[in-house]
Amino acid sequence: MLRGVKIVVAVVVTLLCLASMVVLAMRDASRRPEYCNSCHVVQPYYETWVEGDLLAHEHQQAGIPCQICHPQDMQALLREQQVNLQSGSTVTIVDSAWADEECLVCHVDVATLAERTQALDPNPHASPHLGEVACMQCHKMHKTSEYACTECHEDVELGPGWTTEVTEPLDIQVWAPDMDCTTCHSMASYVGSLEDSNLLAYAHAQEGLECEDCHEQEAIKQTHEEIVPGTRVRALRVANEFCFDCHVDNEHTSYDQVIGRTTDYVIDGQTINPHDPHPGTGVPQLGCGECHKMHEESQPVKGCYSCHHEGTIENCGACHEPSFYRTY
Repeated sequence: MLRGVKIVVAVVVTLLCLASMVVLAMRDASRRPEYCNSCHVVQPYYETWVEGDLLAHEHQQAGIPCQICHPQDMQALLREQQVNLQSGSTVTIVDSAWADEECLVCHVDVATLAERTQALDPNPHASPHLGEVACMQCHKMHKTSEYACTECHEDVELGPGWTTEVTEPLDIQVWAPDMDCTTCHSMASYVGSLEDSNLLAYAHAQEGLECEDCHEQEAIKQTHEEIVPGTRVRALRVANEFCFDCHVDNEHTSYDQVIGRTTDYVIDGQTINPHDPHPGTGVPQLGCGECHKMHEESQPVKGCYSCHHEGTIENCGACHEPSFYRTY
């Protein structure tokens, strides 16, 4: 009986020793990146660490193994082996979500990152209008990183391993001067008007003028500060003084000259100067924008029809008794 006990104890001790050796070997193996390559599900991730243009390979070049970001204790390793054995190594890997604090363990802080990337325009780590953007918004380890700033900013040069195709759009709550207007606005018709020789926008473009020459930054800033998200933006009414900045009292022309050019203008069979239609009557001057349109076809007499019936430029007395129109 005593001998049997000894045999049992010897067998148990041997098994425990073997198990300990297996566990220790697994622990040591799991500390090497090559261990990750032992599972075909993980192989694509391991391969991006070994070579390529992705951030995973940049970490490999810096001597950072997989386990620095993916630490595992022995219990997790054993559970992983059990799952793989039961499922035949068909477990689907779900991309991990990392908090900024985990990245900043090695990358110090956002202020330091902003200083390192101050030569970039815009500086992705010092957004003046978005504040701190989550690291994972742009940085991807085992797939192409996405430069989220290009949602709004154009002409950004990207290096290998980066794309402007953003899968997780930024939560844009603000406006910045160098944003691409097409991010929020449908601009196709406006951009197209610059190439349509029938429109005034084309004529201005031929003079070397750009959008910002009329749509001044200060006015755009004020509009974006006052706008309520989801509401329709009202069409811009341009004051005469704005047009006169270029078209009056400069080296090109004066308003008297503008009036002089259209003295023989005929409207509905009558000779009426559209730039001085009511001389000496005290009737206010029409706004330039009543007739002159930039991004759509101009309608020469539309401004007149705001008072006169369409098709006739007669005064009210031509149709109405004095008792009718004197009350207006």
